[in-house]
Amino acid sequence: MGLLALERLVRGHLRQYPELEAADLVKLIWQGALGMDHLLGDEAAFVAELAREWEALDPSLLPGEPLAVRVHPTDPVVRLHLRPLKAAGLDPRAVGRALARQPRRGGSVGAFRSLWEGVLALAADGRIPFSLGELADVGRRALRGGPPAHSPRYRERYRPAYRLVHDATSPAWGWLWGAAGAGAGQGLLAAPALELKGGVGDPELPGEEPPELLPHRVGGAQGLVGDHDVGG
Repeated sequence: MGLLALERLVRGHLRQYPELEAADLVKLIWQGALGMDHLLGDEAAFVAELAREWEALDPSLLPGEPLAVRVHPTDPVVRLHLRPLKAAGLDPRAVGRALARQPRRGGSVGAFRSLWEGVLALAADGRIPFSLGELADVGRRALRGGPPAHSPRYRERYRPAYRLVHDATSPAWGWLWGAAGAGAGQGLLAAPALELKGGVGDPELPGEEPPELLPHRVGGAQGLVGDHDVGG
């Protein structure tokens, strides 16, 4: 994989989340590489925890949260945000069961290491606004300690509440995108804005395109409240 796709991913998240820090970047790359396989062993516990978190969410504040954002430069792995789903009136237990039963990502620490080396190369070239030393440090900590956490600043500003979808282009998710109002019920593969961009060989970076995978935002008022950091 070339660095261009990775640069587009990082720059897209920086546009969407300007206060993203090194810890949040390493979490992004970790989730793209490994998904949330470690959360999928106990379906009942997974569904119950999602329902509990769902109950506490208020989708009315800070409108404009996208339904999903990609977390891998080329693979269709996305963060599925819970507040837009709640605003659309979906059943949290149905969403939880679908997430819990999805195929495992099957990623590896080696895949994370490879992507992270690309991030370090981007920083060394001055193509992303992060300190090479700081990125090297958070990467080492992730390799020693497992799934990293969002930074306190990111939590305070964006209140992350999401789960991961390992293959957002799978027809198995068509019911969800349709019920949530995304793609007018088309299913992901039919929505032109869902074509994976930023792949190897793309000639240039996007202008101001945020890292959204879905073509529309959901409902009227969606926000960023709650204080949860589970998705992977």
